Formats: sequence, structure tokens, C-alpha cells
Amino acid sequence: KKKYQLNDSDRLWVVIDRDRWKAKNLSLIASDTIKLGARLALSNPSFELWLYLHFAKWEEGRVSSSEIENSLRELLGFYNKSAPPISKLSGKVVDACLRAEQMDSNPSHRWPENPGSHVYKLVKDINILKGKQTL
Repeated sequence: KKKYQLNDSDRLWVVIDRDRWKAKNLSLIASDTIKLGARLALSNPSFELWLYLHFAKWEEGRVSSSEIENSLRELLGFYNKSAPPISKLSGKVVDACLRAEQMDSNPSHRWPENPGSHVYKLVKDINILKGKQTL
């Protein structure tokens, strides 16, 4: 916040994956995020789930990061974690938000169950800041 001279009207979001964090560490991150006045958008198990939700709802229950990546490869014909296919996501953010929100069985929880992504909350926040009441 200091580095970028954020003020009270600015919003700070922390966007992370669940798969690389132990529950205790994740809890500390969530608590520190709240203390900073920031918001947390966590994808469980990984950000790739958020990408997948641009195309379809995950219907198969709990999932690992590698399963999501493999599903993206099947869906898109390729997937490179270092260079996500941004052009293929274009125009599909609203669909991803709707799917993520539908999957979110406990939206008030600090992070979603597996599978789930709270990135939709960030997108909604951006739209509210832009003066849009809905996606």
C-alpha cells in the first residue's frame, strides 16, 4: 500500500492459489490480508480452475491442480501455465463469474471449497467501482 501510495478509495486484492499453501499458512495469509484492509481472491485448487470456468462448470467434485491443467489441455488442445491462452478467454469472463458464483456453496468463507474460485468477487468489485451494478 505504501509503495504504490494507495489511498482509502483504492482497493487492494491478494490473488493466490490454494494448492501450494498448508491450511495454517493460508489462514495467516487470510488474516494478514484482512488486517491490511485488502481482499482475498483464492482459487482452490489453483488459478487454472478460474481459467477452466471460462468454458465450463467443473462437475466432477474435488480436483487437483494437475487434473485441472490436463482438462484445460483437452478443452483447448494445449495449455501452457507460463502463457495462458488470453485470446481464448476473451468475452467469457461473465460466464466464468456466473459459474464460480454458482459453485460457491459458502461465499462468506475466507476461501472456497475445492473446487472453487473467489476471483469472481474481484471481477464484481471492479464492476462496482466502474459504476456497473451487475456483471
